[in-house]
Amino acid sequence: MLILSVPTGSIATDELGNPIDATIPKPVRCYLKSKGTRKQIPTESGFDESALFLEGFCVEPMILPLEIQAKTIAQAQFGGMAGAFWLLAPINPPYGREGIGAISEATEGTKITGWFQEGAE
Repeated sequence: MLILSVPTGSIATDELGNPIDATIPKPVRCYLKSKGTRKQIPTESGFDESALFLEGFCVEPMILPLEIQAKTIAQAQFGGMAGAFWLLAPINPPYGREGIGAISEATEGTKITGWFQEGAE
């Protein structure tokens, strides 16, 4: 289960008074499998060498909202562990979200890949 932040289109302020995009939590049930640590962890994710590389499909909803972009960090539950999931680009590889990618997404669900770090927020 992923809890993604979806922009609402309005502006809010952070604790310092800076304008930020207002978001709402969006629960997404996914079928994810661990692919080990065979790829290099992106340094900007802030994750360490214990992070797991995961890939799979969205189940409910089957199609991620278009507002969800790569490099989004979501709260996550995987294998009974709580942590964070860093969504990698591209979404729906290798076809993207248009044309044949849209047909694939409608029948199989949005394909996603990313890193899971236990205990991260």
